[in-house]
Amino acid sequence: MILLICLPYTISLFIGFFILKNLTLSSPTKLPLSIELIYSFGLGLAMSSFLTFSCFVILNKFNAPYIITANLLLLCCSAILFLYRNRKNPLKPSLPVAWSWKDYLLLLIYLLLVIPALYWSTFFLHGGWDAWSTWNLKARILFLGGEHWKDIFGPILWRASPHYPLLLPLINVWGWSFQSSPIPEIPLATSFIFMNLTCLLVYFSLRYLLNTRWAFICTMVLFLHSYFMKIAMSQYCDIVVSFYLLASILCLILSRMHQHKMYALIAGLNLGILCFSKPEGLAAAGILIVLSLIHLWKKEESQGIHKILSWLYLVYGFLI
Repeated sequence: MILLICLPYTISLFIGFFILKNLTLSSPTKLPLSIELIYSFGLGLAMSSFLTFSCFVILNKFNAPYIITANLLLLCCSAILFLYRNRKNPLKPSLPVAWSWKDYLLLLIYLLLVIPALYWSTFFLHGGWDAWSTWNLKARILFLGGEHWKDIFGPILWRASPHYPLLLPLINVWGWSFQSSPIPEIPLATSFIFMNLTCLLVYFSLRYLLNTRWAFICTMVLFLHSYFMKIAMSQYCDIVVSFYLLASILCLILSRMHQHKMYALIAGLNLGILCFSKPEGLAAAGILIVLSLIHLWKKEESQGIHKILSWLYLVYGFLI
């Protein structure tokens, strides 16, 4: 059971990893492996949800073999493409050579902070109100409804917010593709993963930008904030919005720091994913698209053509 629960998330992680490596292969500055893995997980889960949605568009119903095959095919294609483009430079994981006692201490503190989150999740096995009445309900209709899956957009389910996008339900349906029934552990695992991805991205991004371990204080604040933990582990979509919003902002910063348009493209991809998460995500993405023009244009020493290309790549990634 545990292996079948972990399998779809593992496939998504590798899908996102190879797609990200293909996009950043030409970048002169390599990101730490920790940030790459966090980005890869979020990007891979989004790609898996879009492939799951294509199943409903093409076959008009849930079909596990199609969804699994499509994900495995994307994984193989992205891996082969990366290995071919990088054939002269074999893949060498940039793992830390040696950790100091401070790193091990932070790891221990983090693991201790995760325990209360796991305990909290036992109170919300089926999620909070918005989870079982909206997000998980839609996921179950997609999984069990057959050709009637479009009923989630009908007026009879007006309390389930038919206008909400389907990113989170589709991620859960992807997780259920390896199950015979919609077990509650999959939505719980999804919320737990996004909670950890968000907290870890806060720490590793601040540590990368500020070069200090004191950034871990920000992660501790999140873990010790009861309202954040309640929302994060209630299987709501807010934690998904938080992750992709944070990932978009960090990519915009990296694009200006390293003067590389591919980070602007990745920021656009994250903003596009953000639009597919929740109406609030669509509003946030629109605001960031406008503000990014000012942000990417601000660096005076950069060339004008780079400024224009960066913003165009951002918009291009958003449209994709």
